[in-house]
Amino acid sequence: MGAVAPLTQAAPSLVPLSGGRPAAAASDVVLLTGPRGSGKTSACLELVAAVRARGGRVDGIVCPARFAEGRKVGIDVVELAGGTRRPLATLAGGEDPGHEDPGCVDPILEPRGAELVLGDWLFDRDALTWARERLGAARHACDLLVVDEVGPLELLYGEGLAGSLEQVSSGGHGMVVMVVRPELVDVARRRWPLARVVTPEALGSLLVAASPADAVTSPAHVVSSPPAEAAHDAAVRLDELSVSFSGRPALTQVSLAIEPGEFVLVSGPSGCGKSTLARVIAGLVPQVLAGTVSGRVDVGGTDPVAAGPAATARRVGTVFQDPSAQLFCLTVAEELAFGPRNLGLGEAEVAARVRWAAAACSLEPLLARAPGSLSGGERQRVATAAVLTMRPRVLVLDEPLSGLDVGGVRMLLDTLQRLNRAEGVTIVLIEHRLVEVTRLADRLVLLEGGRVVADGRPSAVLDDRERARRLGLRRPTQEPLAEWEDLLLPPEPRADEEPLLRAAGIRASYGRCAVLRGVDLELYAGELVALVGENGSGKSTLARVLSGLKRPSAGSVTIPGVKRPRPGIDIGLLLQDPADQLLTDEVDAEVALGPRSWRRHDPAAHEELLAVSDLLDLRRLPPLALSAGQQQRTVLAAALALRPRVIVLDEPTHGQDWGHLEGLVGFLRRLNEQGSAILLITHDFKLAHYCADRVAILRDGRIAATGVVAPRGARPSQAVAP
Repeated sequence: MGAVAPLTQAAPSLVPLSGGRPAAAASDVVLLTGPRGSGKTSACLELVAAVRARGGRVDGIVCPARFAEGRKVGIDVVELAGGTRRPLATLAGGEDPGHEDPGCVDPILEPRGAELVLGDWLFDRDALTWARERLGAARHACDLLVVDEVGPLELLYGEGLAGSLEQVSSGGHGMVVMVVRPELVDVARRRWPLARVVTPEALGSLLVAASPADAVTSPAHVVSSPPAEAAHDAAVRLDELSVSFSGRPALTQVSLAIEPGEFVLVSGPSGCGKSTLARVIAGLVPQVLAGTVSGRVDVGGTDPVAAGPAATARRVGTVFQDPSAQLFCLTVAEELAFGPRNLGLGEAEVAARVRWAAAACSLEPLLARAPGSLSGGERQRVATAAVLTMRPRVLVLDEPLSGLDVGGVRMLLDTLQRLNRAEGVTIVLIEHRLVEVTRLADRLVLLEGGRVVADGRPSAVLDDRERARRLGLRRPTQEPLAEWEDLLLPPEPRADEEPLLRAAGIRASYGRCAVLRGVDLELYAGELVALVGENGSGKSTLARVLSGLKRPSAGSVTIPGVKRPRPGIDIGLLLQDPADQLLTDEVDAEVALGPRSWRRHDPAAHEELLAVSDLLDLRRLPPLALSAGQQQRTVLAAALALRPRVIVLDEPTHGQDWGHLEGLVGFLRRLNEQGSAILLITHDFKLAHYCADRVAILRDGRIAATGVVAPRGARPSQAVAP
């Protein structure tokens, strides 16, 4: 890696950033770890002395600590900015061990200047509040900032403090050294996926010589993120770009200039051309996907339309809407290694990239699994990690959040933020779920009918409420996302009512991998139940068991009065991947297939369903020529065409804007009124809150809880931020 310019003229740079943004945009995060007594604090002080000897600016604190009567209390506070040593005053009833200095100033009660006081000894809520304020006030970049130590309260239970730590790591410091204990390294890596993990012995080697040519390479015992390729122009520029397929326009006169290191969010109603835009940038159109292209496309000095996907893939990484379309290896580990190996990298480098990407996407437990055996959300994470191992300078992601649970969303967005701010990676993120993403994006670009209708700061673009309603956009909310258990109230008892469907003691597995471990669930006529749970918890497996596609190893599924449920009439199913259910060459025929097969076709009901699904203008088109969102609506309309008694919908929000979802919910409510029971599998909190009569939580193969969503005023005040 080449060195960046120092933050101050007098001091040489520390370990340089590898991205394209200026040093002031991000910090190089190092996690210093080792067992108790390994010299972490001494190593920090030695590094501080070395940086100061070169004229560098240093800030932060070092706080040695010990356990006293079961409570962690600080012994000393070394204020690096002033070089003084002060005792830590009593916290939460702990005794200050053996220091008496009546003239000292308590750093918690009277914070001074740019001093930062952290460490897992800050367990008092007032102290946490103070620490958040101090971190939020840290605006002056320095060459070295030391945080000793970051403990479980910050990483696991620190509420807003964890976000403040992220702000510190992005505050333009040359290096931020965060001391963590070995058992917390994995937790810290999930928050800072690009951070290097070093031992006390290696810390001193991280200084770079005054001349960039004399830069010191990290020693073998430093566990580092894989080095990025040399920085180059990674801007995306589109001039008067128009794309059509079989004479049908997809993009019209689109002009965009995305500068290196920008984070651009692209949104708009389904079918507006977002995925086509991604495919053009990736070099897939027209060489892989036949179409007519006019205008100019430039990605870092290369025309992807002419170069094609193979050449473009060295610079542009793309995560598609359907992750299965880009997964083809036998194991997750092989999938992650495939790209780097095809770049001709050595096995040591390939292994380092695989470890880094697996940690960034929490895939370590799945490395030996076959991608086909994973849940949809887990496959989404594998596809994202496989692209990250290529270390692209431009990263294009087409609705990567659609199948992820809350933890997966948080983890992916944290990784994207670090890639963007610390590595300078240009990110183009296509997404309908704006709530989670707008806080990260520099710009929001809106498409409508293949044209750019807005381009600017997200807050400014979304201020136009009439346009947001017209395009079916979700306005971001400041309300934090809580755990499901915290949002539920006990359901009303149904003692005298017979369920429309009863699942009792359902067990199911794939090979030796048990997925469902005794599921009990009842669905009642006129009820819409949202089934939620983490990726891989068994939601899709339960959907297949309920619909008869998978035989359980134990338990039973019964519909009163029905000996053998009729597909489409007694139970209707929407799978996660719409392509698995598309059987005809025309949208109109697809929606009418079920009713015609059962000789129940009603032309008036057919027209109504096409209108509700916004498919009237698409009825003569082949389904495979549609966008993913339009395909999803086609399959959903086909699944609902027979008005089944029990309807199981597995992630129906994929590719859908909020306007279309509102239309879907209205139609489902009408089916409820006619006596149908609906099971809606989703990660979409807003949709579940908007339409669910009851929420069931699936965890570890069992229904962990069930209830009704509490009104806003009845919710807990403390919520877990997304």
